[in-house]
Amino acid sequence: MDCNFFDSDNRNVFSDMVNSLNKEVIANRTLATGILKPGEAYDFLKNIDYIDAVCVAVAKSSEAEETFSIINNILE
Repeated sequence: MDCNFFDSDNRNVFSDMVNSLNKEVIANRTLATGILKPGEAYDFLKNIDYIDAVCVAVAKSSEAEETFSIINNILE
């Protein structure tokens, strides 16, 4: 990710806060409205322990094939 604020220290603080809420978390807008490539986004998300589900939206069949193929490869 290209955000300097979300470094490992801040990720740990945020993770502790979210986990303390005892709520399920759904990641939405996971491609940052087209700014991120699917591989980059989902590779990052797979390492976040407090995300329980991921919302994936696609507009075309070709996007679905690319995105779901990448997700399947990352999850293997």
